[in-house]
Order: sequence, then C-alpha cells, then structure tokens
Amino acid sequence: TLRRAWVNASGVPCHHVLDPTSSEPTPGGFDAPVHATVLAPTAKEAEMLSTAALVRGASSALPAMQTDGRPARLVDGSGRSHTNHLWNQVETTDELD
Repeated sequence: TLRRAWVNASGVPCHHVLDPTSSEPTPGGFDAPVHATVLAPTAKEAEMLSTAALVRGASSALPAMQTDGRPARLVDGSGRSHTNHLWNQVETTDELD
C-alpha cells in the first residue's frame, strides 16, 4: 500500500515493510512492488507469502511463487500489475461460498 510509504532523508521512496537481511525499508522503484496478493490455503500463509514478495521484489518473487504453485499478483509504484502464469488461470466469481 502507498498509504504506509514515505520518503527517507535522502529522498528515496520507502515501504513500511522491512527487509530482514538489512533492517532497512524495502526500496521503491520498478522492481519493488507496493502491493502483493498471493493465493494460499490459509490467510496466515497468504500474508507471509505476500510480505515475502514485497521484500524479494517482482523479478524474484513472481517466478518463486510460480515454482511453489502459488498464484501471485504484484502492483508496482506506478500502478502496473505484474502476475505469474498461475494468477491468469484463477477463476473469479462475484459470489462467496
């Protein structure tokens, strides 16, 4: 989400999610998604995978989710949507079970 993003003292856009390897906010830019949706069997797993996707970046996260059999959709800072092939196979419905 862009609501929990800011610009650091150097003027670099930052996300509210921290990269555990550096303890720094995930960077902005083309490869840095600001929104991630990953379909998983449980909400807990979906939350974990979507946060990991924000940290990994689009070029790494989408192939990894594809390999793990998880449909994924990432949106970058310009609003462009990036999906893996599994996302495109998901059927949508207006009704909830």
